[in-house]
Amino acid sequence: MENNIKMTILKEAKECIEAGKISKGEALLKGYLDFNNDPEISSTLANIYTQRGELKEALEILKSQDSNYFCVFKSLSEVYIKLEKYDKLYNLWKKSKNRNFQDLKKDKDLIKAKRYLKRVQVFLKLFVSKRIETPKELDYKEQQYVKYDYNKALEHIEIKHTSFNDTPNDKTGSIFYSNYDLEELFLAATRNIEFKKEK
Repeated sequence: MENNIKMTILKEAKECIEAGKISKGEALLKGYLDFNNDPEISSTLANIYTQRGELKEALEILKSQDSNYFCVFKSLSEVYIKLEKYDKLYNLWKKSKNRNFQDLKKDKDLIKAKRYLKRVQVFLKLFVSKRIETPKELDYKEQQYVKYDYNKALEHIEIKHTSFNDTPNDKTGSIFYSNYDLEELFLAATRNIEFKKEK
């Protein structure tokens, strides 16, 4: 019965958040937490605070939760990154890297969690300690974090974001048509990013 109430509140709160009714979603989550201590509800509320930049409030909620739940681990790691508390992030990752999180039962969720843990490891290697081992298999983004390669970036855009017959397909993210000069677009985007940084 209690789990049904929790799932109903969580579903309704998420619908409110997606519809832009964030205050209503927040009130639902807080109301539930007044009577129940729950990691999933807490991490959802903490995510609202994090998105609003209320990082101390998010941290306060998450610190009282068990980081053996992936939802708490993920929310807490994001707060530590935003607060630049990299030593705390390292300790959290080290404690969690070989864990079987309590809230993950499906294989696809376990795969996502392992991927996220690996990404945190890459982040820590780059920003905290060179002594942290680089994971053996890196995906495109992780390779680019570790050592940026301009040509690989162009190749990635060509493979993943360009339609050669000018129609979207399952494997294409954002779409560039084949008549675009990808290198020129890429350079223009890079210049715009650098220009915004200088402002």
